[in-house]
Amino acid sequence: MNTKPFNSGLIFNKPKYSDWIFGGYTPLDKKVFNESGNWTDFLPEVEYQNNAGYDRMACVSYSLLNCLETLYYFQTQTRPNFSDRFTAKLSGTTINGNTLENVFNAVREYGLVDESLWPDVFQKFNNQDEFFKEYYKDIPQEIINEGKEFLEHWTPYREWVGTLNKDLICEALKDTPLQVVVAYDKGTHYLKPTSPYNHAVMLLNAEHGKYWEIFDHYTQTIKKYHWDYEFGAILKPTLIHKQNIMFMPQDNYLYLLVQGKEQILAMGIDGKLMIYDQKIDTLINSTSRAKKYQIPQPLTLEQWNRVDKINGKEELIEAKK
Repeated sequence: MNTKPFNSGLIFNKPKYSDWIFGGYTPLDKKVFNESGNWTDFLPEVEYQNNAGYDRMACVSYSLLNCLETLYYFQTQTRPNFSDRFTAKLSGTTINGNTLENVFNAVREYGLVDESLWPDVFQKFNNQDEFFKEYYKDIPQEIINEGKEFLEHWTPYREWVGTLNKDLICEALKDTPLQVVVAYDKGTHYLKPTSPYNHAVMLLNAEHGKYWEIFDHYTQTIKKYHWDYEFGAILKPTLIHKQNIMFMPQDNYLYLLVQGKEQILAMGIDGKLMIYDQKIDTLINSTSRAKKYQIPQPLTLEQWNRVDKINGKEELIEAKK
């Protein structure tokens, strides 16, 4: 009996010679964010691309956003949930899927929005085609504009990582979680499939000489690929926060300062920052403000210290300069 080959939406293209290469041609400075190279403690919310019986054919969008959500959480201590549907649509994903390059370019051009602004689709349809039409319908311009607000504060960059040098892959993993191309497989053993590359996932950890640990979004999240398995391609995404020295808080926006284990949440009021003593998750979940303000904008200490604060905590924060 003939069966259709598995494909979760990957159109496999190798990097161009002109692309930035980690450990080779790249203008980005090497920065070790996570010395352990293990991103387990910062994993995003689990979301399946084949939920409710319909396949979004968007493994490239899901895996890239898993990387960016993990990296954002690590840098800000705030766990986001960006809309996979938003990125999948604006990157031109079709029933055949998409390339790593197209999806990353869409993030660079359109930014990201919260899942609540352009959520997944869970209602029942007669068939996959009807679902696909609804999932990939045009996005209202006002929501597209929200994505570009993200780019006012963050700049995404990408580098490619060679697939043969395992030590170099481990070094890159200390900077960011990596988007990797694999042949889909499942199970609790060390996976080493021999089928063609047909899936994109997030690489979150490596046990040197034993296995690569994967965060998937298709029926099973945590998987281990054999140490000898060769990825089809490896994309290293980076999020760099723009250091806006002339920072002015906007009214009713939430802002977050992270200093070590301390997190301080504030809201923009008349050009000042009103500091809250409530726990961050409690405040965000209970607020009745518009959904676009649910993810606080992270601030540098320099930005924080340039703005007047409203309450006595200001002196404690500025003393840490």
